Amino acid sequence: MHVHHFSVSLAQQAAQDDKFFRNKLISLLWFGYQRGQNCGGLVQGPNGTIESPGFPHGYPNYANCTWIIITGERNRIQLSFHTFALEEDFDILSVYDGQPQQGNLKVR
Repeated sequence: MHVHHFSVSLAQQAAQDDKFFRNKLISLLWFGYQRGQNCGGLVQGPNGTIESPGFPHGYPNYANCTWIIITGERNRIQLSFHTFALEEDFDILSVYDGQPQQGNLKVR
């Protein structure tokens, strides 16, 4: 049995702190190496929560989840991971500043 889950809270910030991403669009990709169930969505507004399917229990094998986070022009996005567990060697989380393209990759 695989137990993988995560919960992310996000908040828009107007502060000029380097901890926050500067652009108004963040793509958050989370998936296993093989295709399976798709999940994800669009998050807009001053704050929100993203959870894997089945949270707090394990997510489906081969899940492919993409969340797009959009905020206003002068706002920044802060990601806070409160609970995070992936199946090592199989699953990854990627954060892009803008569209999910290699040049926009911030964290993997």
